[in-house]
Amino acid sequence: MTDKKKVTVNINNQDYTVVSVDEEDKYIKKIAKSLDEDIRQILEKNPKLGSTMASVLAAFNMADRFYKCEESLFEMKKDVVEPLKQLDSLKKQVKQYEETEAEVKSECKIKEKIIKEDNEQLKAELDKLKREVEVLSKKNRKNESALEIKDRELASDQKIINDLQDKIFEHQMEIMQSKKQLQESMKRQDDK
Repeated sequence: MTDKKKVTVNINNQDYTVVSVDEEDKYIKKIAKSLDEDIRQILEKNPKLGSTMASVLAAFNMADRFYKCEESLFEMKKDVVEPLKQLDSLKKQVKQYEETEAEVKSECKIKEKIIKEDNEQLKAELDKLKREVEVLSKKNRKNESALEIKDRELASDQKIINDLQDKIFEHQMEIMQSKKQLQESMKRQDDK
């Protein structure tokens, strides 16, 4: 069982007892004070009005303000719905970007490992070729040609590594931009 609260307020020099279950005393007194001020202003502008007519006009003015606020709130809610939809869409995009980034990183790690292994293998072969060059000086020209081929392969592998690193960086920048846009959108949402 909820406790009912009684609050006595004075409106237009008359005391009223307001019974409330949920509202705080301070809130009820604030509303009463606002109504009292409205009635007093109406009576000051037109002292010929009776207190009932002034009360009706004050109630009418309050209802007018209420409906205007309600309409304004409705419009604000409409303005918020679309950004919220966009926010959901951006969240999905960010999630997709993160998943894509994770896949790309995984692929890059695998490729990097393969390239490192290939590089180590190429280095081992290069060392072997150098030793053979020392031993087989007569076949120097053939070995130099093979060495140039291996160097080109190594450069090609390094270019692949650089290209993959550039792609990783681009994806990271896209994700950072998406996160920044999301944070800005959330900040604008919070500000509203």
